[in-house]
Amino acid sequence: MEFNLKTILKCASASYEGSLFGWDMLTNEADGSLALDMKYGFHCSRGSIKCICISPNGRYLVCGSSNEKIHIYDMKTMKSIGDLTKHTGAITCLEFVDNMFLISGSEDNTICIWRVHDWQCLHILGGHKEAVNDISIHPSGKVALSVGKDTTLRMWNLITGKCAFTRSLKDVPTNICWNTIDGGLHYLVVFNNKVKNYTSTDNVCVSTIEKSRYVRVSQAEYYRNGAGEERIVVLYDDKYLSMYAYDGTMVSIYVVYI
Repeated sequence: MEFNLKTILKCASASYEGSLFGWDMLTNEADGSLALDMKYGFHCSRGSIKCICISPNGRYLVCGSSNEKIHIYDMKTMKSIGDLTKHTGAITCLEFVDNMFLISGSEDNTICIWRVHDWQCLHILGGHKEAVNDISIHPSGKVALSVGKDTTLRMWNLITGKCAFTRSLKDVPTNICWNTIDGGLHYLVVFNNKVKNYTSTDNVCVSTIEKSRYVRVSQAEYYRNGAGEERIVVLYDDKYLSMYAYDGTMVSIYVVYI
């Protein structure tokens, strides 16, 4: 049998027990078969890992846990290079801004901006009255959106470290996502069982995707298919993945076997 293996995807996952794992997905170009090759495994925290993020250049992997620490790994050496400890609550979300900055959100109601080259905390953004659930960076890298358990959405100027806009929501938002495909002209806000699509120029909701209140939305993202059509992809906790047009019309549905 001929083997001509090529790495097509690098994957990372974390566990509630505080362990971190990484795999390379390989394809055999001879017959198109796929395989997973485990590259690393770390036990990095006594607390549950809540979020992970990899820098765009693939150099650093960071994970946030319930023990209030951000753990940093150098993916070239496959070694831990330390922890960030400014937060006083569980780390809930992490996002890199290019390869220069790291943004973190926490149950302590704050957002921290870290400089990557020396891991110094440059700003602590306060404003949320309850835990920060998620953050998303605008494609320009100059603006971020955050959502929290206080049912608010906030826009932050990452240059000045100040809140530029606050919006009250009716329900508790769980996730936020800028549209990087259209340059940030839209953003998604995810709630328990629904997704709202907003225009960023006037913050108007242009569509709402809603399912049974017993089916939770796990994640929502913007996507462009091979034909150039832009879609909203929603993964539900009942293992169904659905694609929608921007107006909220369902285009296709798939069953995800996990």
